[in-house]
Amino acid sequence: MGVIPAHVRCVLAATLMLLGGLLVAGPLMAARFPLDCRLGESCWVVRLPGARALAGSREGPWSLADEDHRGLDLAVRDLADVIAGVGVRALADGVVVGVRDGEPDGALRRGGIEAVRGRECGNGVRIRQDDGLISQYCHLRRGSVMVRQGDRARAGQLLGLVGLSGLTSFPHLHLQLERDGRLLDPAATFPELFGKLEDLRRARLPVVTGIGLALAPPPLEQVLRGDFRRLRRVAATTPVLVLWVRAFHLRKGDRVDFRLWDPEGRLLLQESAPVPRDRALGIQYAGRRRPEDGWRGGRYRAVVEVRRGEALWRGELIFTVE
Repeated sequence: MGVIPAHVRCVLAATLMLLGGLLVAGPLMAARFPLDCRLGESCWVVRLPGARALAGSREGPWSLADEDHRGLDLAVRDLADVIAGVGVRALADGVVVGVRDGEPDGALRRGGIEAVRGRECGNGVRIRQDDGLISQYCHLRRGSVMVRQGDRARAGQLLGLVGLSGLTSFPHLHLQLERDGRLLDPAATFPELFGKLEDLRRARLPVVTGIGLALAPPPLEQVLRGDFRRLRRVAATTPVLVLWVRAFHLRKGDRVDFRLWDPEGRLLLQESAPVPRDRALGIQYAGRRRPEDGWRGGRYRAVVEVRRGEALWRGELIFTVE
């Protein structure tokens, strides 16, 4: 037998190491996206596992600190979507090893942390996947869980609906992944599902989850309910038009620029609104009172830009005055 060249030996050794790891850990299965939504349009990754959580085990206490956060949070638009129903689906084939249902939605807002202590996941499902991973789905809507312990779950199978149960103040799915008791980053494990998320990982920009129109300065609670999402037609007699943007991880010093043009291309509003303080979730807005000669009928165009340093997010809104 001839001598194997050194570069071939290196490739063979690396291949054997990779195969050995797969035999020990088991190959990852093709995964399904865990929510019935469009990433970046009707749902957003707004939080990743913290470094301290990834370095430890899943057995530590639940915490609101980012460094202790155990999973990936997928936020939906608002409570209007929650009421309509946003399906939570199994990442991969496996066996259901844990289920909880019956926890009330909104308990944290009504009773504080003590109201959810020991039940921070809220209503949830835990699955031992065939690839060796454990996937856990938290904050489901009360009464929506559709599987039982011991059931066989298939990739993409409906497990329940997004809710507000447990330790959460906004509607989202908390997805937690584990192997052998150690937490994993779902986005790093399945980048084909969630993307690279560099802006979030490096905190280059807030996570913008909506822009819209209101007829007065909008309270955050009303925006979170979805009260203004479909407002696209207004009367010519409307006293005030207000543009708003909703975002996670706003920082003091971020800037939000609002511009509004009438149907003839006249610039009616140009305002820069600096973010006054750090906010985990908040809104910024700017408005314009009705001109003396009234709002002209037709299509209006608005542009909202969110800036942090040199980084920029830009969104556009079209609405009609009748």
